Amino acid sequence: MNEPAFVQRSAGQSADSAEGVIVALIVGPDGQPNVALIDGATMKEVAVLSLPIAPLQENTGAHNYWAP
Repeated sequence: MNEPAFVQRSAGQSADSAEGVIVALIVGPDGQPNVALIDGATMKEVAVLSLPIAPLQENTGAHNYWAP
């Protein structure tokens, strides 16, 4: 998993609000990248989305990753 990012539900909410989702890149045992969405208030999984790109190499991370 690489650097999860918090996305607020709305732009006008207070900075200390947990309303929104945490977006994180996760890599399965087969190297297939997925994006996990986690509820910021409950920390429960909302969805896991499979990315239609080639499997990531070990320790590649999401920074500047490009697979044509």
